[in-house]
Amino acid sequence: MKLPTFLFIVFALWSTPLTQAGSYLKTDGAIIALLTTSGNPHAYSGTINTGHYLGDANLRSANLQDAELSGLNAKRADFSGSNLKGAHFNSTYMERAKFVGAILTDADLTNGNLLRGDFTNADLKRVKFNNVNLHFANFSGASLMGADLTGANLHSALMDNAIFDHNTTLYGGQTVGELGFNAAELETFLNDERSAQGAANLTVIPEASTLLLAAMGLVAWGLTRTNSFF
Repeated sequence: MKLPTFLFIVFALWSTPLTQAGSYLKTDGAIIALLTTSGNPHAYSGTINTGHYLGDANLRSANLQDAELSGLNAKRADFSGSNLKGAHFNSTYMERAKFVGAILTDADLTNGNLLRGDFTNADLKRVKFNNVNLHFANFSGASLMGADLTGANLHSALMDNAIFDHNTTLYGGQTVGELGFNAAELETFLNDERSAQGAANLTVIPEASTLLLAAMGLVAWGLTRTNSFF
């Protein structure tokens, strides 16, 4: 006997393996459902494990916070708009991967290959880029406050309008603050010594103590001006 169409659809949905749903491995060993940053199921299917192949994968707007992604082959994968806070990408091959507008705060990309990676407008605060190949990478408008670029290859990288602070660590292991660089001096360093493709209109955020001293100075100046009228 032929089943009614609606019963056939219900049966088909019921019999679909749950393993088809997307999931990913966290740094604490848990495997959880792969959702979008808005909390909906992500279109990607399968489980993303250490060493998994993600070439050309569409992971836009995925919530991959604290994901264990070390050893991946993610060539040309698209993580644009994704939440990758605290994710581990150690020794990952991600040539031409896209992270446009992604959040990678506190992520670890140590020893990775990110040749021509696109980090336009990405949040890269405190990211570890130690010994990472960033040849021809695009950091336009990205925030690199507190990021660690020790040993990173920034040859021909594009860094226009990027944001640094005094805690950003540069190639030689010294911070912007330790080197005493202002924005103009940092631009010279990146363009001339690190051979960046472009590093213009950079912003260097002063350390908190410097801002406090400046504020105190303004207050003292204001009080002096006020007292001069009496």
